[in-house]
Amino acid sequence: MTERLSYSFGSGATHVTADPACAFARLRNEHNHLYDVIDCLETMASQLKNVAERNVRRERLKELRDTTLALLAELDEHSDWEDTQLFPFLTEYSQLPIRPVVTTSLWMLEKEQELAAMYFHLFLEETEQIFRNPDPSGIGRCTEQLLQACRLVKSHLQMEEETIYPLMAELPE
Repeated sequence: MTERLSYSFGSGATHVTADPACAFARLRNEHNHLYDVIDCLETMASQLKNVAERNVRRERLKELRDTTLALLAELDEHSDWEDTQLFPFLTEYSQLPIRPVVTTSLWMLEKEQELAAMYFHLFLEETEQIFRNPDPSGIGRCTEQLLQACRLVKSHLQMEEETIYPLMAELPE
């Protein structure tokens, strides 16, 4: 039986994947998109540190927060697809329970994802605090939280690729 993988990443339209090649393409495309958004966030955060004008800094911080919230929504959607469709699909076809190294890697991925979420949460909390009580020194701490979250997500995506791509290469076409 061929597993069907459905998704609606970003576009809102639902697509159905009927083979491993489509799942692999989706994973690769989503990861590339996520890398692009993260690169944009990192640039925005780095530039924010150098903004001296209070009103401009506040507006840029708001843009950074909004872009971060959009990324988090996309990460949630991506993670949900992986957890409910991709990983069960890979488990069925790759016999993951008898591959402890892969199972351990997937567990580590989950923990890395939780750590990144913590840093995103800290960034959002500090952003709200800066909006309530503008303090230029808080921008540096705030952006460092976000940059750490971005580093963790990029590491997470890389580890995921190193774990999943070889499994997907083994799947029947």
